[in-house]
Amino acid sequence: MVDVGGKPHERRRAVAHAFVAMQAETVAALRELPKGDALATAQIAGERYTWAGLAPETSEFACDVQIRAHADPVPASATISEGTITVTPDNPLDGVAPGQTAVLYAGTRVLGQFTIDRTISAVPAPV
Repeated sequence: MVDVGGKPHERRRAVAHAFVAMQAETVAALRELPKGDALATAQIAGERYTWAGLAPETSEFACDVQIRAHADPVPASATISEGTITVTPDNPLDGVAPGQTAVLYAGTRVLGQFTIDRTISAVPAPV
């Protein structure tokens, strides 16, 4: 660790650069999309889930899903099949990644949560 306690306060500027490599077809497909649509997620799923109380009585149910601590829950439908919960929001979610936690609600009551293992893009794959 470096002691910077004796240094005078000055204005500094940090600059970062990045390089992203991708196939030409991917670049072409991204350029055709409106800004932000490339990260739109139509469906999330996970195998590691827990319930806050009793599990839902049916394998398909309506709920609200929240994927960020300070985000509002959004309307969705959920299905449990073969040990996996799959949630489809009414409108695509933005910037969701595996490893995030999704919390399911019925109104203001927490139903449960799961770790997102898989996402499905809202953007159709090029043909």
